[in-house]
Amino acid sequence: MAIIWNLATLISLSWNLPNDELALKNELSRLELSWSSLDIWLNFWTLVVVVGVAVELVVIIVEYRHAVRDFRRGIVRPPDRPSRLILAFGLLGAGFVAIGVAGEFFIHTKAGRVETEMRDATGSLVAIVNGKASKSEQDAAQLRTDLERAKGETKAAEAKLEKEQGETDHAQEEAAKAQLALKKYVTTVAERQRARGVDRVKLLRMLEGKPKSSIVLLYNPNDSEAYWLADMLFMWLGKGNGDAAGAGWDVAPPKPIPPNAGNRGGHPPDAPPAMHFGGTFTGVGITFVVNETVLRQEIQIGSSFQSFTAAVMSSITPRENPIGYSFISEGDNAIPDGVIWVVVGPKPPVMFPDELKLGIKE
Repeated sequence: MAIIWNLATLISLSWNLPNDELALKNELSRLELSWSSLDIWLNFWTLVVVVGVAVELVVIIVEYRHAVRDFRRGIVRPPDRPSRLILAFGLLGAGFVAIGVAGEFFIHTKAGRVETEMRDATGSLVAIVNGKASKSEQDAAQLRTDLERAKGETKAAEAKLEKEQGETDHAQEEAAKAQLALKKYVTTVAERQRARGVDRVKLLRMLEGKPKSSIVLLYNPNDSEAYWLADMLFMWLGKGNGDAAGAGWDVAPPKPIPPNAGNRGGHPPDAPPAMHFGGTFTGVGITFVVNETVLRQEIQIGSSFQSFTAAVMSSITPRENPIGYSFISEGDNAIPDGVIWVVVGPKPPVMFPDELKLGIKE
């Protein structure tokens, strides 16, 4: 049965357009399937007509052959009895033709109805799609109106944002300065946590060809970091470690600072042993001690002692303070000539730029 839609029906069902559209699509699919099945039947009835025509051709050929045979005899004689077989074949062929033509007519008529239904369904579907298009145009117009209104609001928001952006830029500039200061502080604190070490390559290069002395290494008692630095100096000033050669100086293994060693001036006897050496809180916390007489004779020691101290101080890592190259040299008549004490004190605290300007620590 064909589905016929009119404008009133479409308007009355406009609230249910998606479902109606789906129903029309399903109906079109059904009609197309029906059309395909009719095509098969049309081919069948056409084949029946072809078979009927072929049978009739056979009958015509047979009758022609009989007529030719009678002609060749040349003798007039009573006609033969009509062949029932030929009659049957003739009727059969005519019947096939008649039935095939009738079948084609029937299929053609039915196909016309299906085409009419397909056109009706297609027209209804187009009407629905056009309705949707009209609604879409209305929605688009509304969207354009909303867009213009939104543009006006956006301009106002942009003006406000530009003002806030200026304030934000200023705040970000201040934050960047604070972050830079914080980064410097964190870097300094991180460096402070690193243990002191010795740059072996630089130490050996600066001591190459210099006169050698005997070295006594002392370190702050119960201080593993100070012992680590003293042990590094012991290896690289002395024989080295494995395949890594040292400077080859005469170096005694490091020992803790004795309680009665150093200059006691300004500190009570029970003060920590490292406090008796002036370099404890200077530079990298190292004090060099030689014989008092040798220390006073700078002309005689300039080529040996000063070269040694410069090599050691230049090879100490990391540079804890901006004044990391500074150190203290002290004289002690109890030390034999040709012997240098290297006293490794505790790791000095970090001095920050503001503290250096003031010359004091908080």
